[in-house]
Amino acid sequence: MEMDIYQMRNPFVFEKDLWRGLEDLEKWKSKYTYLHDDGEIAAIRQDYQLLLDYMEKGVKDPDREKLYDSFCQRGARVASSFYLQVLIHENASFRQAHERVVHIYFRPESVRHSLEDFVADVAMLELESPESREAKAEEIYTKHQHQLSLLFDHILVSPQWDDDEKNFYEQLLVSPTIDSRDACLLVSALMLACMNCFDVRKWLTLTVVYEKATDEALRQRAFVGWLFALYLMNNNFDSAVRVRIKELFQDPDLPTELLYFQEQYYFCVTAGRDTEQIQKDIMPGMMKNAQFQVTPTGVKEKEDDELEDILHPEAADEKMEAMEQAMSKISSMEKEGRDIYFGGFSQMKRFGFFYTLSNWFVPYYIEHPELKGVREKVGQSMFLKNLDSLGPFCDSDKYSFSLAMSSVFDRLPKEVRELVLHAELPMMGAMADVDWRSGAYLRRSYLQDLYRFFQLYSNKQDFVNPFLYHTDNEKEIGNKVIFCFPVFAETPLKSQVMPFISFLLKHHEYDIAAKVLESWESMLDPTDFHLAYGYCLHALEEDGVAYDNLIAAEALSPENHDIYKLLGEVSFDLQNWPKANDCYRRLTEWYPEKWHYTLNLAITEMEMGKYEDALQLLYQLDFEHENQPKIISELAWVLLHAQKVDEARKTYDRLFQLGHKDAEDIANYAYTFWFEGRYHEAANLFRRYLEAVKGTVDDYEDREKGFTLTKIFHDDRRLLDIYHISQQQMYAMRDLAMKQ
Repeated sequence: MEMDIYQMRNPFVFEKDLWRGLEDLEKWKSKYTYLHDDGEIAAIRQDYQLLLDYMEKGVKDPDREKLYDSFCQRGARVASSFYLQVLIHENASFRQAHERVVHIYFRPESVRHSLEDFVADVAMLELESPESREAKAEEIYTKHQHQLSLLFDHILVSPQWDDDEKNFYEQLLVSPTIDSRDACLLVSALMLACMNCFDVRKWLTLTVVYEKATDEALRQRAFVGWLFALYLMNNNFDSAVRVRIKELFQDPDLPTELLYFQEQYYFCVTAGRDTEQIQKDIMPGMMKNAQFQVTPTGVKEKEDDELEDILHPEAADEKMEAMEQAMSKISSMEKEGRDIYFGGFSQMKRFGFFYTLSNWFVPYYIEHPELKGVREKVGQSMFLKNLDSLGPFCDSDKYSFSLAMSSVFDRLPKEVRELVLHAELPMMGAMADVDWRSGAYLRRSYLQDLYRFFQLYSNKQDFVNPFLYHTDNEKEIGNKVIFCFPVFAETPLKSQVMPFISFLLKHHEYDIAAKVLESWESMLDPTDFHLAYGYCLHALEEDGVAYDNLIAAEALSPENHDIYKLLGEVSFDLQNWPKANDCYRRLTEWYPEKWHYTLNLAITEMEMGKYEDALQLLYQLDFEHENQPKIISELAWVLLHAQKVDEARKTYDRLFQLGHKDAEDIANYAYTFWFEGRYHEAANLFRRYLEAVKGTVDDYEDREKGFTLTKIFHDDRRLLDIYHISQQQMYAMRDLAMKQ
């Protein structure tokens, strides 16, 4: 759409420019003739003119600023109303929802009675005779689900709420007299409405439900709802939102819950990546090593191959070990919180059930009218009881599983049907050590439900997608990562910033981590900031800026070991040898057992021309860590620079006797012959070098082989200068090596 809610609300909410905001509304109204405001724009103008008249007369009014703000709030309500009208007119999902409920009057007391009567009707089913109970139950649930679906649509397209509506739904949704599943569904409707056309009163209702609900599933839906509703606003929040957020942070557990939410959100966003890993890296191996095979007539167990058992007696154990490793990897992903079932269940959302918008948000219950076929075929089986009360599946996947079972049940072998109906099957992936009633688990499950909706719903493009952002777009990151929201600045969320940074770094999300750090720079401990920011920039290959941050961190905390570990690495990459030398000298004193630090210290000594000092370190390392290829390679290289050619060649001999095949070391080995005038041996080794790098050097296939040799000679110009190798000699060796 040409018009967006930011354009319409910003003059009132963010800029506080009432006159310009009203002018913009008039322009939109004249452009879109279907927009109506019931005279509110004229009323605001009239009230504002009265304020200006009193101001011109010099009347002192201490409430003038409050009045002006109230006019802006009224203007913002008109702007949101206009935007909703545009959605209904131009957006298929909103238009269809509006058409379904436009002629229905949802009187508050009627809504309450309908929801409360349903609870009473279900309770009264116990008094029905067994013969009539099933038919009566079906009638009650069918009628109620239809009413709920209409109420869902009504909330989705309802105009801006007034205080009476807000108070009604706040009381209704936390009332113990209505079914908690109904409240969960209506909270999802509130969230979806707020996410697409922000209404501060609907948003405030979500926060109240979050605080007051006693049902944990309902509370978690409200929590996710008020957070996702903030995503739409591009950080341009009403003053009431800012005040309310400060109140919410009076709960000391909120910062930790926000951290866990953000981590769970991340695992949803990366579900596609995890699915690809499972399908490409894990499942093929599992299928290869499985003891069954899929045939046109069904799944059959593989017959034992006696010859294979004789020729390869260890093969069965190896297959079992590979299978266990694959299962362990999937189990670890699940325990970490990853959405491992998205890939499989994403193919099971084509049932008619999922073409009804509200069905995507209904908590799973077997009495749902659209599961009638499931109940008729599978009945009150152990399968359904397990599915409803155990297992790691979100509600959306439970519906998929049930509908799929109904569609294939008749084609299953008789023994399998009996197993489904009567056996207490352990659920695949059931997590015995996880409390599936906990807030964290329920929130994760609901986020997975939402992710499936926004990824798979047939008209998903009609809704703002909270899971969609690109890591190279700073604005999108800022709008989708709550740790970047300015509204959370100066709140106790600060205590969870560094734990969240650690989480991001663990998962290599350096762009996002850098953006979060930038958002909190002035509020974090300076050393923590510069060290973490330097780490992100180094990972993003921005070593110059990373170096500046690490130098700042060093000045603040000169005894911090972590700073020198990273500063040494960055200085090394920048070829700032004196600074790298200083860092690794400190690290070798602190960690004498870490031979890699001593090796890097030796390299910096060599790069600074201190060959004898480097050799002293390397001889000691070679003695203490015998046959370590990295040490031997560096020792030989320094010996070459120290003009100890014969010793360097013997050291390379020892290196290659260990089975070392590094291409660069082959070229360096060739130098030991070249510098002694043994051109034939040198040329042969350079030919071996070209074979080793074939296909790995940039442009190798597109350029002549000689380019590769010319490049390495140029890179090693300092060494060639030590042995007075001229440009003509360099080209001659290149051509000799190229000669067949």
